Amino acid sequence: MYTALDATACIPYLSGKVISYKDNNYIDGAVSDIGRVPLQEAIKDGCSDILVLWTDEDKQANYGLPLIDRYIQLRLTREYPLLAKNYWNGHKTHRETIRLLKRSQVKNASDYEIEVIRVKDKSKIPCSWETNPEKLIVGAKVGHEVLMEKFTKFYYLRDRIIPFGV
Repeated sequence: MYTALDATACIPYLSGKVISYKDNNYIDGAVSDIGRVPLQEAIKDGCSDILVLWTDEDKQANYGLPLIDRYIQLRLTREYPLLAKNYWNGHKTHRETIRLLKRSQVKNASDYEIEVIRVKDKSKIPCSWETNPEKLIVGAKVGHEVLMEKFTKFYYLRDRIIPFGV
């Protein structure tokens, strides 16, 4: 588990070396597998109801690229050109995710419904390049707590989820 948490935060040159586990190498999935964001994959697969735990800060879909991201992309280009391209394209995917989430707030705007759950205390969410296991564990626990809080507001009745009080 700790190795997996380390790998989810690994961006070469920024937050450590590539994580090796059982003869494979791993890095942050947002860097290595651009274009396969779970939200977009769920929509592409035809899901009609999607639950999203969104830990990112509120941004407009046309946000400017931070200087640190330009630096990371430049450093990656030297040794990992494909990874650098994926990293850069990741901002396009992130912007599209923001567009989808904002669009989902408009009723009847799409063929799917997205329920967004947000963490109230964002100070407990580790930054995207965090490698400290204790901070990563706290972040995972906070995410788990907010999801469980949401689920405890529902109960099952004949294969349907019914909100309390309805």
